[in-house]
Amino acid sequence: MIKLIRIYSGLGLLLLAAFITLPVSADTNLIQDGGFELALVEPDDLKLGRAAYGAWTSPTLGDCAGSSEILGLPLPHALGELGVNPLPAYEGDEAMNLSPCFGRGSVSKVFTTTVGARYHASLAVIGGTVTATVFNAGQTDLKVDFVAPEGNVRSTDSYEFTATHTTTTIVVQNTSPKTSTCCASTIDDVRIFSLVPELK
Repeated sequence: MIKLIRIYSGLGLLLLAAFITLPVSADTNLIQDGGFELALVEPDDLKLGRAAYGAWTSPTLGDCAGSSEILGLPLPHALGELGVNPLPAYEGDEAMNLSPCFGRGSVSKVFTTTVGARYHASLAVIGGTVTATVFNAGQTDLKVDFVAPEGNVRSTDSYEFTATHTTTTIVVQNTSPKTSTCCASTIDDVRIFSLVPELK
């Protein structure tokens, strides 16, 4: 009986040691409302030109271009003719369109970081190209393009950055030119996670 307990105990220590040496990442998204699930719209509906979408802020303009809009998905008339290439749902039922009227709309969010800590940033984009800029009062920590492939397909790239301030801002802006195939640079599932170093 004692031998069995010792075997199990040793096995437990072995498993614990294996678990401890694996790299782990924090599982809390630092971006509140990163999925834009705000119950603001029903499927096949939208709201345009708001100053705030949950925890996100956005410029409010007198016209459509340069503004942003929250979409209820699926949205049959988002890309092209009504009912042709409808914009599908991705994560939940709402997403953020940064290019109504082919403008350069944007949304931004402030979040807390630790100086010197590394972070992982990702989002899903469809319908064009958006530029994500992560910065603080002193410098830019990350500036990257998220580019959707041709057609009604999302891209979900991710990048890493090191924080240089305790207060950091992310701005995501449409940077697609108007083309015959692109008219709705829509983002969803914006995530920033801290990267925990491997335990020794």
